[in-house]
Amino acid sequence: MGTITGIKAPGWKLVIRSNDHPPPHAHVFFGGRTCRVTVGMPGEVPPSLLPWASPKKTTMTPKECVDAVRLVAAHQATVLTEWERFHGPVG
Repeated sequence: MGTITGIKAPGWKLVIRSNDHPPPHAHVFFGGRTCRVTVGMPGEVPPSLLPWASPKKTTMTPKECVDAVRLVAAHQATVLTEWERFHGPVG
């Protein structure tokens, strides 16, 4: 498991799990709540909430989920690089 460092967002934590599955995504934590955000591809596909982010696995409020997607979008290349470090090249 790798916590993505170098992202300045107090209270937020982005994690890539080494034993995870496609599509490339980050587990985002804030205030004891969580959601999963797809990484997408820089310049091509924006990050988004995973379509299978069921209510029992997404505990963030809707506003926090929007903020989580924005955070991943702001650091998309970094998050994708971290995913590829564990899982190999995407595409």
